[in-house]
Amino acid sequence: KAASQPPQPCAGQAQASSTAEISWRQLIVRCASVFFNVMCGLTNGYDICVTSAILPDLVSDLSLCGVDSSDRLSSCSQKQAVMSLAAAGSLTAKVCLAWTADRYGRRAALAIVDGLIIAAVLLQCWATSPAPFLAGRYVLGLGIGFAFVVEPMYVCEIAPPHRRGQLVTLNEVAVCVGCLLGLQVGAHLEAGGAVGAWR
Repeated sequence: KAASQPPQPCAGQAQASSTAEISWRQLIVRCASVFFNVMCGLTNGYDICVTSAILPDLVSDLSLCGVDSSDRLSSCSQKQAVMSLAAAGSLTAKVCLAWTADRYGRRAALAIVDGLIIAAVLLQCWATSPAPFLAGRYVLGLGIGFAFVVEPMYVCEIAPPHRRGQLVTLNEVAVCVGCLLGLQVGAHLEAGGAVGAWR
């Protein structure tokens, strides 16, 4: 009776076969997650530094400090809101939107992040007055703040245990790199002097 049974693969062989079948899918998901994790940090750092660099151009182009905005160094509530609304949106997202990642899943939450950031960029680029531009700043803060909650969480869940610290740290490193890129782009735009070049 025992001789009639076909030989069964050992546990190690079955596990190796299963790993070979799904390894390419895991690799694609991990690489995509690391990429978006880095892009999240780059976006945040870039936004902080490039906005501070082009703020004088925003004041004159959008008349943030009134009709006569010839004094680019003057301060006003709308000029201050350009920088602060993104931080306010980020705080709101971290406090109020994190539950959606648990309710609908990490990938659905990441799709929401993408939609928020794309909508914010379009609002800011097409703005011809302060109101839509400031709304775009707040929506951008929502997207970046939400991404800072969801993306590291997702990376931690799918990364191998011995790589989790490295992959999550990439997000913080990307913030610094994005800030350097933002300062370089801002300096280039300032040197060019073209009206509306910040768009």
